[in-house]
Amino acid sequence: MNALAARFNAIFGADMAGPLAALAAVLVVFGFASPHFLTGATFGSVAFQLPELGVLTLAMLMPILTGGLNLAITFTANIAGLTLAWTLQANGGIEAGPGAFLLGSALALAVGAASGLIMGLVIAFTRAHPILVSLSMMIFLRGLGEFLTRGGDISGFPAFIAPIGHGSILGIPVPLLILIACVIASHILLSRSKLGFSTYMIGSNIESARYSGINTRKVLVLVYMLSGVMAAVAGIIMLARFNSVRVGHGEILSADHRARLLPRRHQSLRRLRPRPARLRGAHRAAASLFGAQPARRQPASHHCRLGHPAHRRDGAAVALGQVHQNREIGDTTMEGFGVHTSMWTMNWDRAGAEKAIAGAVHYKMDFIEIALLNAPAVDAKHTCDLLEKNKLRAVCSLGLPEHARASVRPDAAIEHLRVAIEKTAEMNAEALSGVIFGGIGERTGVPPTQGEYDNIAKVLDVAAKHAKKYGIQLGVEAVNRYENHLINSAQQAVDMVERVGADNIFVHLDTYHMNIEEKGAANGILIARDHLKYIHLSESDRGTPGYGNIPWDAIYAALAAIGFKGGLAMESFINMPPEVAYGLAVWRPVARDMEEVMDKGLPFLRNKAEQYGLI
Repeated sequence: MNALAARFNAIFGADMAGPLAALAAVLVVFGFASPHFLTGATFGSVAFQLPELGVLTLAMLMPILTGGLNLAITFTANIAGLTLAWTLQANGGIEAGPGAFLLGSALALAVGAASGLIMGLVIAFTRAHPILVSLSMMIFLRGLGEFLTRGGDISGFPAFIAPIGHGSILGIPVPLLILIACVIASHILLSRSKLGFSTYMIGSNIESARYSGINTRKVLVLVYMLSGVMAAVAGIIMLARFNSVRVGHGEILSADHRARLLPRRHQSLRRLRPRPARLRGAHRAAASLFGAQPARRQPASHHCRLGHPAHRRDGAAVALGQVHQNREIGDTTMEGFGVHTSMWTMNWDRAGAEKAIAGAVHYKMDFIEIALLNAPAVDAKHTCDLLEKNKLRAVCSLGLPEHARASVRPDAAIEHLRVAIEKTAEMNAEALSGVIFGGIGERTGVPPTQGEYDNIAKVLDVAAKHAKKYGIQLGVEAVNRYENHLINSAQQAVDMVERVGADNIFVHLDTYHMNIEEKGAANGILIARDHLKYIHLSESDRGTPGYGNIPWDAIYAALAAIGFKGGLAMESFINMPPEVAYGLAVWRPVARDMEEVMDKGLPFLRNKAEQYGLI
């Protein structure tokens, strides 16, 4: 036993016993707690998400070994990524070739080195504290990036870059291979080079190192330059992973790895050590910045309704016209992770219902979103029985047909929504959402009129009162200007919801539409925070999430900041009937097939939601 312990210490070091034991305990505990933890999907997700954090950690490591710190690594990565992005944009954007990428990468690494060079020179020759110097550089780089980008994203890069962020070689993710290469290079540098030896000497006692003949100024400058280069590598990985770059990418990680790496022996740094960032604190920060946020609702205890079982509707009773008015609307909230049933079918007949519900159960969804293209023809009892049998919840959605558009035919719209609301109740679904104020593809060619908005408000007021009798909530989805001219932005949806004033009407957002209409990915979420209960997670091309231009980290961070606990629904249009495809302008396949979206996009979105504490 002693020989085994000695061999372990010789290979890993005595101080690694505790962390490795903790890792083993985590694997055992969570492996027993969830059958999905010790799976290839989990480790694959970690292997894709870990490298950028790992490379940033390496960027922080060398300054810390000298007794210093580099607080600017995240924004160095951002500026390096922006440098690569600008180079690609200047050389054809999405048509840029490998030569432009290599040039941009070299310039990105040079920018990282220049950032480190400036910090190293100031620290080495003025003896200013590294925390103050790197903090100043962090603020400068952030301000520079915000000024140059005006707070926006840069996206649209050549397809050959995507494998750097999402590809694999022999089953090993490319980002992980890059991290392994960086780790090996760092190990060789620190353990087998004069610079590495000098780094450790300076960290032990810089004065003794100076008197022993080490050029401490030169070493410090080189250390901070290498830190900047490593941060630039992380910036290149993030650009490839997100297919976009902006100031602030990866910011949530910086406080965490700073706290982990600070050596306890450096007492001066211990006193200044920042507390690790926690997403739960983002809610409190948002409250101070944006006003009071909605309280976080407790998770559901029953699969069909989130209220007390006594408040649940009986499908047959509803069909007979019996109304349960003792049920409170506040009990009905769409929580968890769901999927739009267009993944399997847009024809909600018995066969379509069985296919879609079986698919959703296979992928362990919390709820499904059913498109009511023809509400009167839906066999509600059959659907309700399937949902009950499979312990699955449901939300319904629709767009109004041409003969019942609320802006011009309010009476027809009221009747159409009445039928849809009652069908939603018969299925024991929780809400009716979507473009309930108009049609997909509805455009007049001129700006909306006050009369159109008056008609919509009238329709939604009547519909909300009718829905309340059944304990149903109504969602107003803001859609882009090419699909409807009436409610395009989060602010317009909020204005309509507040005008109606019912307690069972909410805002429904969609990342695809926000990417077109909002000034910044998170702005719509912040604007709608008091009324937002449901969001579609859809990629910029309606295809596989994680393979387009949507800034997912910004989306999830904003949802975490407002304390969002509503429904997260993945939406990708794979099976579109001609009449719907026309309104959505979906003319070509947005993904290879349903399996590609569900097997790649769904884990990506779920892992992001877990990362930000949303599920």
